[in-house]
Amino acid sequence: MTIAEGKGKWLWSAALLCVWAAVIALFLANHGNLTVRQLLDYTPEEPLKAAFIMLGLFCLKSLDFVMHSGVLYAADGVMFPFPVALLLNMLGAAIMVTAPYFVGRSLGAPVARRLRAKYPKLNKIDGLRLGKGFLTAMFLRVASTPLTIASIYMGATDMSFGPYLAGSLVGLIPVMASYALMGMAADDPSSPEFLAGAGAIAVTTVVSIAVYALLLRRAARRAQKAQ
Repeated sequence: MTIAEGKGKWLWSAALLCVWAAVIALFLANHGNLTVRQLLDYTPEEPLKAAFIMLGLFCLKSLDFVMHSGVLYAADGVMFPFPVALLLNMLGAAIMVTAPYFVGRSLGAPVARRLRAKYPKLNKIDGLRLGKGFLTAMFLRVASTPLTIASIYMGATDMSFGPYLAGSLVGLIPVMASYALMGMAADDPSSPEFLAGAGAIAVTTVVSIAVYALLLRRAARRAQKAQ
């Protein structure tokens, strides 16, 4: 282990320890899990305070907080009008993907190699030759690669932050918008808004799988021609 890796792991562990110390009582009260409704019970009625609390929870999620990010996206949809919820979700997503990116940046190439060995999908996406910028970041998000893992990996490969952040947000927009729609109609799962949100998530998943498969085939054909 290099000095940089040791330092990065120490900082990561210390940050996680602080986070868990702050929220352990909340987890014990909810048996280690939070639903959208339970989350709303912990937010004030004042919109500004609620917005800051939600952004704080996105910050916790950036440290690999076990709550699913979809819960946060949906909670914003419950509490705020759709345009405001989408804006908060985008700000929250920017927070979520920033901290682990810089953790990866501090750890560098050795961690990138380990992640490629542990997560074969990263190797396959590298083989698509999308470059080290916007398209790679966007595709890793659309392809549903674990958020924190993908963020650390892209930081460790020294991807420029601007294209990384832009690609990440564009790739996450379909999911964050869909969950916000579902949150708006959480009390009526049969409503058009809820069904539209659920349908959009399903379509996004199917399309991303199809595009991923097509790109892999094209990469395989390119490799054969090169031989």
